[in-house]
Amino acid sequence: MASRRESAGSSAKGLGVDVDPGTATHVLSSHDASWESSDGKTLDCGDPAVHCAVHVPRFYESGYAYPLVVWFHDEGGDEQEVLRVLPLISGRNYAGLSLRGPLPVTNGLPRQRRWSFADNYLNLLEDELAVGLQHAVERVNIHLDRVVVAGMGQGATLALRMLLRRPEWFAGAACLGGEWTADNRFEWWGQYVDKPVWLGYIRGWSDDRPAAAIRSARLLATAGFDVTTRVGDFDDADPLSLGAEIDQWMMQSLCPGSVIM
Repeated sequence: MASRRESAGSSAKGLGVDVDPGTATHVLSSHDASWESSDGKTLDCGDPAVHCAVHVPRFYESGYAYPLVVWFHDEGGDEQEVLRVLPLISGRNYAGLSLRGPLPVTNGLPRQRRWSFADNYLNLLEDELAVGLQHAVERVNIHLDRVVVAGMGQGATLALRMLLRRPEWFAGAACLGGEWTADNRFEWWGQYVDKPVWLGYIRGWSDDRPAAAIRSARLLATAGFDVTTRVGDFDDADPLSLGAEIDQWMMQSLCPGSVIM
């Protein structure tokens, strides 16, 4: 099997991002007044086939290359979820990118979406992610060696699948309440070594969550991932009370010494 491991610059181009391989970053234009606010913003990427939202860190500093969290929403959510989630983790440490699930929720509201794990949808998702990432790097200074894929619920299941499919795109994954599916495959054995993965589960979501966490962690560790597992007794209505812990894990894993206080 041919290796797909690439440099930061070539990985970015694999996502369709036109960057200088020497820097692998884009800087937000200082004259773009709509992006000078200290609050996170949402953005329509302008492509009618791709709906995405971009979170800009509070008190954005154009001279700093931010880690990027690619967030996949849970079933029933949409791309706006990243604007609510990232401030609960850290409103200042990360840029964020989120896409809209391709399928409607049965009997749900128009903006309630869900994901498909069929190969044709996942292939399309990779193309849409390339478009969304290109749009993000044109507006925010992003460190493309520090792109983490993340999600909650169905979005966490998808985040883990994308890491397995495209390990050269992502530096790691943070998955809250995801599931290990029978279709998961270690397609790129050797490219997972030492990649950090955080698996979080809430007791009470289902009786088998702790056992599922152990099984998933063991499988991932066998492939070489550096796995952190957290099974906690938290209020079901507020699973992102784990936000501070996820923030600490991401900053220690991706960019120790670079935390924005």
